[in-house]
Amino acid sequence: MNKLTREELDNLRKNIKENRNEIIVSMGTCGIASGADKVYDFFQKELRARGLSNIIFLKKTGCLGVCKLEPIVKVKVENMPEILYGHVDENTANRIIDRHIMKKIIIEAYILSDFSTDIYK
Repeated sequence: MNKLTREELDNLRKNIKENRNEIIVSMGTCGIASGADKVYDFFQKELRARGLSNIIFLKKTGCLGVCKLEPIVKVKVENMPEILYGHVDENTANRIIDRHIMKKIIIEAYILSDFSTDIYK
């Protein structure tokens, strides 16, 4: 096995980080008060049940600073824009898995477009 140069290793890390499929749930105090813990638990259970837990990485983050829109979920799927969804409950979380993750269809009704890094058109 060949050794990687420092530059090659940095590029590999960057590529892995950029191409990860992730669901990130905002778990600050305001998010938890709004039900983010239940949403996180739902994602965790459903990703396992559907055999997606090794493909979609579920993570927690702190407060995103937009308390009135909690629970907030950030979804990153390869070859799609990063999307922030607001007011996510278990029903919406299920739709995120069914539509956004499985079918690569963004759910426009829940997009926080002012805060998404790339707007879906």
